[in-house]
Amino acid sequence: MSVMKKVKTILSIAIAVPLVIGFAALMAWQYFKGEGALHVLAPFEQSVTVSIDGESKGSLPATSLGIYDVARGPHTVEIKVDSSGDVVSYDFEARSGFWNGVAPASKDQCMVQLDATEAYYSGAPMKNGLPPLPKLEERFRGGAAVADLNGAVYFSEDALPFEIEEGHKVHLVFEIPCPMMDAPDSKIIVDYLGFEGYEKKGLLGK
Repeated sequence: MSVMKKVKTILSIAIAVPLVIGFAALMAWQYFKGEGALHVLAPFEQSVTVSIDGESKGSLPATSLGIYDVARGPHTVEIKVDSSGDVVSYDFEARSGFWNGVAPASKDQCMVQLDATEAYYSGAPMKNGLPPLPKLEERFRGGAAVADLNGAVYFSEDALPFEIEEGHKVHLVFEIPCPMMDAPDSKIIVDYLGFEGYEKKGLLGK
C-alpha cells in the first residue's frame, strides 16, 4: 500500500470512528433519557379530556389526535368523554425514549393497525390496476390497555409521508366499530375501511 493510500485510510478511520461513536451515544441518550409518545384519538362525534400523571393535558375535539411526550418509566393516563362523563384510566410504562403507544379513549373505542407499506409505496399495481391491500396487524379493544405501537405509525392517510426509505415500514391506525373487532380481516379492510379502489364505505376517509 502506498503512503498516500495509507494516509487516506487512516483519515477515513479517524473521521468514521467519532461519527459512529457519536451516533451510538445519541441513540443511547434517546433510549434512556428521551421521551416516548402516547397517542389518544378522540372518538367519532365525542370530545375527550386527557390527563397524565394527574396533570391535565386539555381537551381533544372529536376525531382529533393528541400526542403526548412521556418520560421513560411508569405513568397513568386518564381520559374522560366530555358528553357522558365516562372515564377510563390506564397504567402503562414507556420503556424507552423510542416508545410509542395508543390509549383507547373509551370502552367503546376500538382500533386496528394496518401495515400500509405495500399499499402506498410498492409502486406495483395488482389486478385491475389496484395497489396491494394493507395488511391487518393488530386489533386494539376499547378499555383494555394502552397498546404498544411499532415503527412509523400514522392515524390518517393525509399524514403519510410522500416517500419512505427502502426497507422501512409504515403503519396506519384507524378507529372501527367494536362489533367488527372479531370480523375477518378482509371485511374490515375492504367492506368497512373501503381500501379496494380507495372508496371509503365507512365513516373514515373522504
